[in-house]
Amino acid sequence: MSFHPQKKFTIPTETVRVAQAAFPKGNIYIRMRFGVGSNL
Repeated sequence: MSFHPQKKFTIPTETVRVAQAAFPKGNIYIRMRFGVGSNL
């Protein structure tokens, strides 16, 4: 088995909802993800 790089990675909708509920003001990791481009 080998892994191939993905050109686009999407975050599941439920994961986004849980992260926003857990960190309503955001956190460093969410901000970092926004910085590199994401659908979060």
